[in-house]
Amino acid sequence: MSFRDIFEGRNLSAKTGEPLTICQFCSKPLAESDFYVIAKAYNKGRLSVEAVQCLECQEKASGYISQQSTENIQLYAGRRFKKYMEQPTDVDPVEPTCLFTGEELFIHDDFELYSVHLPWDAQQMYFLIGPTAVEQMSDLLSEETRKFWEKYMELLDPVSPEHVLSPMFLR
Repeated sequence: MSFRDIFEGRNLSAKTGEPLTICQFCSKPLAESDFYVIAKAYNKGRLSVEAVQCLECQEKASGYISQQSTENIQLYAGRRFKKYMEQPTDVDPVEPTCLFTGEELFIHDDFELYSVHLPWDAQQMYFLIGPTAVEQMSDLLSEETRKFWEKYMELLDPVSPEHVLSPMFLR
């Protein structure tokens, strides 16, 4: 498996090979007119978590994150993520680097891939978050948020080796 394979399959289910079209949290069918995020976590180069979340479920989840954690993550990731979202949509970020730290990623690293479906844009933006950023963001979470997030992710995939707090799930 290569990063090219991962990028090309970012919107497909690893189990079925079909497009991911149902929110994993509320089972709502997702349409072209919906905003949603597909998140995939890789552990040592193997897919360990695959999730699709609609905007409503993202907003619901963000309500459980402490104000302090939200502020910390926004300070850490806000400017970099905002700059990324303002890029022209014809830019294809296929370089395996972390959006937040710029570190080069290798296929056997632990990393996450996020694909953002924007209803007003035919292309889905996507980006990688590497192990350093994952660790740094994790350190910014309050104990309250950490406990909630562990329970929340446990519902998603109880056997995954490690979970990350995606900045996409914070508002």
